[in-house]
Amino acid sequence: MALRFAIIGSPLSGKTTIHSVMSGIPRDELSEVQPGSGIHLSTVKYDEDPRLNNLTKLSSSKKTTPASFEIIDYPGFDLTTTSGREQMKRHLAEVRQCDLMIIVVRGYENPSIPPYRNRIDPSGDLSEMLDEFSFADMDQITRRVEKLDESTKKPTPSREQDLKELDLLKRCLQALEEGKRTEDVPANDAERKILKTFALLTQRPILVIINVNENQLKEKFELQNSEMVKGQALCAGDFEAELSLLDPEDRKEFLAEAGLEVLSRNNLIHLAFSSLNEILFYTTGPTESHAWMIEKGTKAVDAAGKIHTDISRGFIRAETVHYEDLIACGSEKEAKNQGKLRLEGKEYIVKDGDVVLFRFNI
Repeated sequence: MALRFAIIGSPLSGKTTIHSVMSGIPRDELSEVQPGSGIHLSTVKYDEDPRLNNLTKLSSSKKTTPASFEIIDYPGFDLTTTSGREQMKRHLAEVRQCDLMIIVVRGYENPSIPPYRNRIDPSGDLSEMLDEFSFADMDQITRRVEKLDESTKKPTPSREQDLKELDLLKRCLQALEEGKRTEDVPANDAERKILKTFALLTQRPILVIINVNENQLKEKFELQNSEMVKGQALCAGDFEAELSLLDPEDRKEFLAEAGLEVLSRNNLIHLAFSSLNEILFYTTGPTESHAWMIEKGTKAVDAAGKIHTDISRGFIRAETVHYEDLIACGSEKEAKNQGKLRLEGKEYIVKDGDVVLFRFNI
C-alpha cells in the first residue's frame, strides 16, 4: 500500500496550493474525493528524482518506475465555530489513517484574503493544531478507559488483557495531560502493539510547511518546539504553482529573481520522506530502472522482499554500489574494477541511494 500524506491546516492557509506544488498537478486539475467535498486526492509519482533518471540514462533502461505516494488535502479546520469543530473531528478520524501529517500554516500577507483569527501567526496556528491533536487523543482514550473500567469489574476471558490495556491507557492519558508524548509511554513491544491500534494523532510524524510570498523566502519563523515535528520548510505556494505552468526557460528567469534555483517540489518530497524515516534504494538495468521506498534501517533481505517475497525467501547476496560511486565510475563493470561494488549479506543495512542487484535462488 502506498504511503499517504494528509495535508491539513487552518482556513485559507493554502493547503490545496501546496498539494498542487508537491504533486505537480495544476490546482484546478486535482480530483475531489466527492464533488463539492473540498477534499482532494492524488497519486503522485516522484518522476523528477534525479538519481533515478540518471540511472535510466546510464543503463539505457526501456522503462523507468519512480517511487509513488498519495496526497490528500482537507478543507481548513475552522476552530472558531461549532460546525467547524465538528467537521474537524470527522476529518481527523480519516487523518489518523495517514502516515504523515503535513500542516500548512500561513505566513503570507494578502489584503484580499482575510487571515484566520484576523492575524498572521504561523506559530500560533501550529500550536493550536497540536493542542487539538492532544485533545482528540485524550477524548479517544478517555472513552476507551471508561469502557474498560466497566468491563474489567466482571470476570471475563479477556479481563487480564483488558487490565493491561487499561493500565497503559491511563498512563497515556496522564502523559497527554502533562503535555508529554504518548510514544514514550509503552514499556515493551506488547504495549507498543496495543497502542498502535489506536492510531493516535500525537504519534504521527509532522512536516510543517509555512506558506509565504516569494519575497519572504529568506525570513526566519520561530515555531513551537515539538518532537512530533520532524521537518519544516518555507514554500511560496502561489508563486511556485504559477511557475510550474511556464516553460522551463521562462521559469528559470522568475526563479532567479526570487533567489531560487529550482522549484521546491523535490525538496518538499524529500522532507516528507525523511519525516517518515523513509529512504530510497534503486535497481537498474536495460529493462528497467526502479526506485524503491523503505524505512531507514531496513536489512537487505527485507529490502529484497519489497521487490518480491520470492527474492527475500531465496536471498543469496546483494551486489551493492552507492549511486554516486556508480555514476562516477560510469558503469557497473568499472565500479567493480575500482572496488566500489560490494557483496553484502542478509544483515546489511541498506543505505539511501544504494543501487542493488539481489541474487537469489528458489
